Amino acid sequence: MSISTQSSDVCQPLFLLARTAPASAALQSVVAANGLQLFHCALVQAQPEPLSEVLCALLDEARNADWHIFVSPQAVRAAYSIRPEIATWSGRFAAVGVSTAAALNVSNVLVPAVGEGAQALLDTADLQHLHGVVAAIYAAPDGLELLANTLTQRGARVLVVPVYRRVPCELTQMQIARCRVAEIAYVGSVAFLGTLLAVRAGQTLRVLTPSERVAAAARVLGCIAIVCEGSSEEAIAAQMGLL
Repeated sequence: MSISTQSSDVCQPLFLLARTAPASAALQSVVAANGLQLFHCALVQAQPEPLSEVLCALLDEARNADWHIFVSPQAVRAAYSIRPEIATWSGRFAAVGVSTAAALNVSNVLVPAVGEGAQALLDTADLQHLHGVVAAIYAAPDGLELLANTLTQRGARVLVVPVYRRVPCELTQMQIARCRVAEIAYVGSVAFLGTLLAVRAGQTLRVLTPSERVAAAARVLGCIAIVCEGSSEEAIAAQMGLL
């Protein structure tokens, strides 16, 4: 977990980067140019699922799937840590965004041409007609309703392979205090959003998100949400001016 080294006395409005990876110098510069102070706090960490008999059976069944669909870089890393040979399995690979595709490191990965997230992937032409197709989704056990249900409605037999779980990080008092005073945040998933609002005791804020699904969840909870065209730093930076 990365922690800002700046003083806890916040004079400028605080921009909370609630994701696993810390900000690059380029993103820090964009945030500063918008009159904000950047604070990075991961909030949630991914842990690979223990290799149980049930998970082994799911992986054995998924080996021959027509589609291998990954929902995050964390899902890729967890799956590879459990079965390193997954990258050599037959079938096509799909990722919800460029970061996930980069983590896969295989050729010809299906990635949304516009945007990022489950809905953007579902909008691709290759996933419209799936009668008789077996699709394996590698993910955490929660938050898969849209992807799994839509693929099923389109005729696929869906295998949900829970390769990791999300666990809230233990935060310091300084991190908790800064999360509570942040006025704006980038949240990469519903899990990050829920953890952040729990830390803030339900106090809402303005958020940038990488998908409409996360934005919709934020709005239901009372937040003002703006959707980025993906989770890249370029996509985050492009929306800073709309805050």
